[in-house]
Amino acid sequence: MKSNWIKYVFVIIIIILLAFAIYIIKNDEQEKKQEQEYTANTQEEKVKEMDIKCSDEAQLQVANNLVETAKSNLSYCGSKNNVDTDSCGALKKYFYFDENVKKAEATIELITTEQHDGKGYVWVKYSANYYDANNDLVMGMGETYSRWDIEEKDGTWVVIAIDEMA
Repeated sequence: MKSNWIKYVFVIIIIILLAFAIYIIKNDEQEKKQEQEYTANTQEEKVKEMDIKCSDEAQLQVANNLVETAKSNLSYCGSKNNVDTDSCGALKKYFYFDENVKKAEATIELITTEQHDGKGYVWVKYSANYYDANNDLVMGMGETYSRWDIEEKDGTWVVIAIDEMA
């Protein structure tokens, strides 16, 4: 009689543990689905920002200054030792260091920008190709849409994050 009671308790414990495991798995799947939906919605909202054209000259000047820095970085051919990449904020991503590269062709176009209270964003479209001494393509980046999160730090606007969509 006592051994039957122990078997029932053991079966009940197994059932409870299985139910708990199923609950955790279902909950995890639901959280992942919600996170994917949130990410998709956030990306969609950001992409819609490109349709909002900026006409504020001061904001456009800030964005154009950052675009010029990015173009300079994309077009750079030389040693990493000759560049202070830390002073560029997230735009240091656009340096391509390769000793074989002798020529760079880069284009970058400002799409739009918005800035308020020391924070904002810039949308650009860019591409770049890098060539060796024989004018052979070493590396190329096709047309890429890029969203930069920007922030004003000590009176200077800096790109703090880059989100790209090929």
